[in-house]
Amino acid sequence: MLLLLLLALLLVPSSTRYAQSKPLDIYWIDVEGGAATLIVSPSGESFLIDTGWMVGDRDAQRIYAATQLAGVKKIDYLLISHFHADHVGGLAAFSKMMPIGKFYDHGDTIEKENQQWLDSYTTASAGKRTIVKPGDEIPVKGLRVLVVASDQKVLAKPVNGGGPNPLCATAEQKAPIGLENQRVAGVLAANPLLGHSHAAYMVIRGIESVAKSKDIFKSSKKTTLASLFAMPEEIVKDHDREFAVQLGLYQKYTRAIEAIAQRRGVGNLLAEGSLRAAQTLGAAAVDLTVTVKGQELPAHMPQHKRSLGLIYAVNAFGADHQSSEHDSMLKAKPDSLQKKRLGQLGDFPALDLRDLSDDKVRFAWRTQCFYSALDTLGLCQFVWGPSWQLYGPAETVELVRAGTGWDATLDELLTIGERKINLMRAFNAREGIGKSADTLPKKLFEPLGGKGPTAGVALTPEEFERARATYYELAGCDPATGYPTRAKLGELGLEWV
Repeated sequence: MLLLLLLALLLVPSSTRYAQSKPLDIYWIDVEGGAATLIVSPSGESFLIDTGWMVGDRDAQRIYAATQLAGVKKIDYLLISHFHADHVGGLAAFSKMMPIGKFYDHGDTIEKENQQWLDSYTTASAGKRTIVKPGDEIPVKGLRVLVVASDQKVLAKPVNGGGPNPLCATAEQKAPIGLENQRVAGVLAANPLLGHSHAAYMVIRGIESVAKSKDIFKSSKKTTLASLFAMPEEIVKDHDREFAVQLGLYQKYTRAIEAIAQRRGVGNLLAEGSLRAAQTLGAAAVDLTVTVKGQELPAHMPQHKRSLGLIYAVNAFGADHQSSEHDSMLKAKPDSLQKKRLGQLGDFPALDLRDLSDDKVRFAWRTQCFYSALDTLGLCQFVWGPSWQLYGPAETVELVRAGTGWDATLDELLTIGERKINLMRAFNAREGIGKSADTLPKKLFEPLGGKGPTAGVALTPEEFERARATYYELAGCDPATGYPTRAKLGELGLEWV
């Protein structure tokens, strides 16, 4: 269990608001599995929660880099949520880099295996330590930081008249994992006078990486670099031997980002994206890329989530993990909110994630149409959706009716989504992009290595081609070309295309 950090910005009537000279800045620091969060109040006071791992001084350096970005010269308040290596391990090194004012924690009750982390903490916090209990406050100027949990105890009453979240009523209650996790000191941090706020969300891997990669190092560039690093030396060396040694073999990300931005050396090639770069380097390099229609794949594994892989392939603008619902939602409990919402779109059986039967394809197509409708309506997919989101299909229909006066039905909204999908496919058809582009990278048809639960897993060309044929039938596409048929375009009122 990670530290529960709730950052609430509580609005008050406009007459009591005041202009903020500084924003509320929040830096979530990447410590690779643990936690470290730096909050800088509008008053300028700093509040650090946890310090990551003791991996040399790796995490301490990352936290220090965040403080430098934030202009912080001292940590005014430090809260250690609990005494596990991934939350307090970096403290010994960090406390030598920057002064720390006051320390807060849940107390001395621990298991024997965590004694070294408590000892390290008590050494660093000597004479400046406070043990907190629910209801205590950490006095960060400009914020109200309320302790809501500590040492297996929680607040007796909800804050500000709050109550149970009805969306959690049917959620599965997980069994506690380890006593120390149950002792976490958790806080609610709020600015009661802040009418608006700017929050800075940073992933710190070193100050140079952040400073030099801002607005350049997007996810597609990460995939581009990963593709280069996966290429054997003999593929890259002839293009730029010196840079390949410095970049490809030793993975100098910062130098790679600079080179891409400045189109210098091999960076001029990588700026075109991983597929075009690989095409320049040769067929062996192309086989190592993971793109659809030139778009790099998201993190979700299409070998494991099979319908997602199908949508990656047939999507008009390439691989995208938010163009249909994920296979895992089909495994939701029968009486769950997710399952009931999916039922509004169709009767889908509880299929395995690696199933790619006609029923799975029907699920993929139907949810793709709904997500497409959400795009057309301009609705956020983290709020509106067919299963786990705050509002489902029925609420989407209600919103359209209330907002437009149109007495829409769910089927009509799905038709809107279908129309958008076909317009995009028709544009692709005009450009000669059809069935041959509706495919997946070669690597996805090769068994995964390793020893984990997905070892040996791979798509087969036969199941993929069968699923694609079913998709074309459902979508009204020509099975030979993948282009929308004239009959389908006419059915959707797109005869003019």
